[in-house]
Amino acid sequence: ARLYTVGIKTPGKPQDIWLKQLQSATHYNQWIFSHIQPHLQGRILEIGCGNGTFTTLIAPHCAQLLAIDIEPTYTQQAKTRLQPYEHVKVITTDATTMEWSASFDTIYILKQLKQYLTPNGKLILKVPAIETLYNSLDRAVGHHRRYTRQTLAETLSQASYSDFTFQYFNFVGIFG
Repeated sequence: ARLYTVGIKTPGKPQDIWLKQLQSATHYNQWIFSHIQPHLQGRILEIGCGNGTFTTLIAPHCAQLLAIDIEPTYTQQAKTRLQPYEHVKVITTDATTMEWSASFDTIYILKQLKQYLTPNGKLILKVPAIETLYNSLDRAVGHHRRYTRQTLAETLSQASYSDFTFQYFNFVGIFG
């Protein structure tokens, strides 16, 4: 999926443009979701839901879904897209400062949230990989870093997670 075309100016913040283009990349999103779906279970917390692109894919596969984002514009878009799902709640908040009244079987982010993960729950992280590929596009869409298996393992260990599995996908995206 191509995110930007050189020479064409598109109005809006880079994150807005990226989310809008990601929303239209149906096959790409389904492919990514196929890697995540086998790990989804029960009550799910999705952090950084954006405009709801992956939330709409997750919703049919769970008992309850709480989707959050820090950006009100995105959560409003997600709420609109997810109206058909009564078991889905979308809120605007900062996940790192929120106190949760429930625990979850699947959490889609990290350390402060470990206490809300059920004993057999799963944490699913989708992070940009290969540090040497970090570039202006990463900065434009709000990425602060890229990870190697080692740096991600260290981050997870520092957050008291163990028994993790890593899987790279979208190797072809490197060339884009």
